[in-house]
Amino acid sequence: MKRYAGIGEPNAYKRALELLRSGGVVVLPTDTLYGFHAALTNVRAIERIRTLKGVSPDHRFVLLVADVVMAQQYVASFGCSSPDELERRWPSRLTVVVPAGSRCPSWIGGTVALRVPDLAVLRELIEALGEPVVSTSVNHTGEPPMDDARDITKRFDVDLVVTGEGHLLHGGASTIVDLCGSAPHVVRQGDYVWAAASGDSNPSK
Repeated sequence: MKRYAGIGEPNAYKRALELLRSGGVVVLPTDTLYGFHAALTNVRAIERIRTLKGVSPDHRFVLLVADVVMAQQYVASFGCSSPDELERRWPSRLTVVVPAGSRCPSWIGGTVALRVPDLAVLRELIEALGEPVVSTSVNHTGEPPMDDARDITKRFDVDLVVTGEGHLLHGGASTIVDLCGSAPHVVRQGDYVWAAASGDSNPSK
């Protein structure tokens, strides 16, 4: 397998985009962890990720989107939040759970978890792809996420591993906030502090 030096290099970007378009599974650094990635509309690639991780067929994944405009295409609503509020909060290490829209595949169910990653080159990749990517940490279920590209390349049979060299991975998980109720509910607290936001972009950084 060809392993590129960094996500910002043109060859790595081009190859990752080609593979995602053709139904491949690509490991990319995000603003949090290394992740398995596949295009949302490619069922076979998503099933391959399930097999790699050893999770059940009903396992749900986070969708990474390029911006709020793309997010709006896959939601029924933003629940107790709004596009304007999420525009202020994203990009960041914030995942929100909202009612799923009609464009989401059936396996997603009634709600969808979305995030705009705080890594420009990854957002550009998603925008060029033209659809969200499924994203999940690189590990087998029950094991900690892997953070070494060489080890990932040796252990998992994926189409491409792009290293995080030139980009400092944060190494922690995003904050997850459920917006489906009458008020935001923090499901998992990460670095992003929802309550700290007061109109400033990414106030928890």
